[in-house]
Amino acid sequence: MGWLMYLLVELPVLRFYKQKSQSLPKLTLGSAMPIFALVLSGFIVLWIAFVNGVWERNPEAGKYLKIENEASLFRLNECFFVTKEDNLDESYNKCLDISTDTKNVLVTGDSLSANITSTFIDTFPNVNFLQASAVNYKPGLESSWTKSAKTLDRLVRSKLWERDVKIDLVVIFAMWQSSDLPMLVENVIALKEKGTKVLVIGPPVDYYTNVPLLQGMSELIDYDLVPHVRRKGRSEMDLEFRSELESVATYYVSVVDAFCQQNQCIHKNDNSGLYTDKVHLTRLGTEVLISDIRKHLNGFLN
Repeated sequence: MGWLMYLLVELPVLRFYKQKSQSLPKLTLGSAMPIFALVLSGFIVLWIAFVNGVWERNPEAGKYLKIENEASLFRLNECFFVTKEDNLDESYNKCLDISTDTKNVLVTGDSLSANITSTFIDTFPNVNFLQASAVNYKPGLESSWTKSAKTLDRLVRSKLWERDVKIDLVVIFAMWQSSDLPMLVENVIALKEKGTKVLVIGPPVDYYTNVPLLQGMSELIDYDLVPHVRRKGRSEMDLEFRSELESVATYYVSVVDAFCQQNQCIHKNDNSGLYTDKVHLTRLGTEVLISDIRKHLNGFLN
C-alpha cells in the first residue's frame, strides 16, 4: 500500500512542483499542506471508486460524470475547426453565410467561443449567427495561431472583411492571458472602424482540474472540493481587461460577474453541473453566461 501511495500520490506531486517551480511562488509547508491533502484525498476516493464501484452505488455522485450530448454545443462537425490540416472543407463556408433579412452576429475565438454559439442560436432564434472558431484562434493575435487558425482567419477575411457585407455584432471569447490585452484592444478598434459593434467576453472562471470529477468526489465525502482548485488571479485579470476594454468595445461582459459574487463562484445549479471539464461549460453553464450577456445587450438582438 505504501508503494502504491508513493506512485499515485507522492511522485506525481513531486513531479508537479519540480515542473512548476520556475513559475509558481515558493510554497511554505503550511500553504502546501491543503494542496497535498486535496490531492491525497482525491487519489484515495478515486481508488475506492475504482475498486468498489462507488459511483454506481452513489448515483447522486456519479451523475456529475455522466455528461451527455454536450459535444453538440460546439457544432464540432459543422463550424468548429479543429483539424491540424491547413485546408477547410467547403461545407464550412455556410458557417459564415450572411443573411439579408435579419441581424448578423459573428461569434469568434477559440473553443470557448464554439462552446457558447449553440446557446446563442437557441436564445435569439431570429438572429443569423456566424461562427469562426478554431483551436488557439484569438482574432488579432497571430503569434498564438496554429496552422488551422491561420487558415480560418484567411477565410474570415476573404468572406467577410474584404467584402462589403454588414456584420451587426462581433462576439469575441477565448482563453485570455494578460499578454493578449494590447493586441485585443487593437483588434477591437479595427473591427469598430469597419462599422460593427463589438462584444468582448472577459477571462473565464476556470479550475486546475476536472470539475465534474471533483463534484462527484465532493458528493461522496459531503464536502465541496471545487472552490479549492479554482484558478487564482482571474478576478484581477478581469479587472485589467475591463479597465482597458470598457471604453473601447461596445460591450464588455465579465464572466467573473456572471458566475461569482464576493469571491464565491457557482459551479452547479440545482445539483446540475455547469462545467464539462476545467473550463468549458455544460448547456446549463452556457445559459448562465448567455443570460448575463443578454442583459448587457439591452434588447439589441431582440
